[in-house]
Amino acid sequence: MSQSSFPQRDEYGVALIIFGNHMPDFFPLLGRVVALSSVVEYEVRATASRIVPPDICDVWSSRLSEVTSATHSQLVCNGTRNGLTAVDAFVQEATEFADRRAIYAHSLIPSVSLQSPAQPTAWRTKPGTQDLELGSDLEVLRADVRRGSELVERWNHSLLSILNGLPLLQTGER
Repeated sequence: MSQSSFPQRDEYGVALIIFGNHMPDFFPLLGRVVALSSVVEYEVRATASRIVPPDICDVWSSRLSEVTSATHSQLVCNGTRNGLTAVDAFVQEATEFADRRAIYAHSLIPSVSLQSPAQPTAWRTKPGTQDLELGSDLEVLRADVRRGSELVERWNHSLLSILNGLPLLQTGER
């Protein structure tokens, strides 16, 4: 289809029909969940670099699920003492947050028909995926933004001092 087939565009030049109808806060909230998830993932890997020996898992290049599993296992094996219970809780909550981001990024798709531009459009989840309820005013998505922000703040204000007391087992931050 030619560009003239889609006369209405957003401020970034994307035809409005491609993404469908949505509340104005939808993309800013979705973008924050994705961006916060990247920060949380870095923090999990930085945490693991002080807990997981390199012969168990390369925390900078392995899949996040492998890193979180190895971190949790090491914390359980070595005992969760000296504030490490809070570290384990952070890793578990960060894993849940990363899973939510994956649901948003990979399951939430526009329901559009580019061949029939007059057809109503909306957002829906891919068939066969977990139900994703955003709430009537995107309150679930807003809560996930707050959850991601809280994780980042907790790591920086509470956990970093605990982690800095542990030896660095893996370098090579990427």
